Amino acid sequence: MIKEFEDFRSEFRLGNLGMTYEELREKVVVQRNVSYKKYETGKLRPDGKPGFNTPTGRVELYSTMYQQFGEDPLPYYEEPQRSPISTPELMEEYPFVLTTGARTYAYFHSEGKQIPLLREVNPDPLLEINPKDAEKLDIIDGEWVKVANEFGECQLKAKVTPIVKEGVVHAQHGFWFPEEDGEEPHLFGVWRCNINELIPHKFVGKLGFGAPFKCVICKVEKLNK
Repeated sequence: MIKEFEDFRSEFRLGNLGMTYEELREKVVVQRNVSYKKYETGKLRPDGKPGFNTPTGRVELYSTMYQQFGEDPLPYYEEPQRSPISTPELMEEYPFVLTTGARTYAYFHSEGKQIPLLREVNPDPLLEINPKDAEKLDIIDGEWVKVANEFGECQLKAKVTPIVKEGVVHAQHGFWFPEEDGEEPHLFGVWRCNINELIPHKFVGKLGFGAPFKCVICKVEKLNK
């Protein structure tokens, strides 16, 4: 049965509130009940027993589930597959460690780029770079640059700031340009500035978790070089 949007909104999005959208609209604000120490009352576990939702019912710093899989049950550090230590031979060509997903108070991920006030606060996708690194590359604040590695490239606007350490660049993500053509293949210019062009899918931990959003390497060049 195909439901109308209003039914979906009330049943699936607001069902746990026990009211319809129209009722919620009249109330304007609804404060949910909050209960504490759920581990004491069994509200964290499907069997209703006190404790946490783990095999032992305890907070597990030593993962018994990982142990059952034959994996290390304790936390450990694994060097990224592309880094100054793992691939020193690549650092001459790609001298920067790239961390992505920089947050800004103007947007939530890709949302809000079409809102004029927010766009005024953060009009372009930024790449934060240390002043010493920018000086070496003859890059000035507010200049468009190309960020590239062996996987892809994109264009961002340099923000010269001491907030990032030398040898590291920090890129915003989720940017698009609502004033540009939205038809394929342009799609509001999203591919031109998409930092995910530089992020490989296959470089994850041995258990299949994680993604190298903050630990690949790259180079930065003046766009008109």
